[in-house]
Amino acid sequence: MPQKLGQSGLVCMHWPDAVLFPGQERASRSKPKGIFDLTVTECTQILAALRDTGPFRLHFKSDPNKIHKV
Repeated sequence: MPQKLGQSGLVCMHWPDAVLFPGQERASRSKPKGIFDLTVTECTQILAALRDTGPFRLHFKSDPNKIHKV
């Protein structure tokens, strides 16, 4: 997913630190299951980041200068 975002010039801002980014695999899984790989704690961290009204809320922004060609 990071590659897809980069190709579109989108930047993910303030993703919670210890949370898997979509497309990353947890080492303990034989078959990745996307969002199902997240723990309850990780889901809670993402929700808190999305609901944050301060400067560190989770959001995406468009930055045409950061388009990456793959």
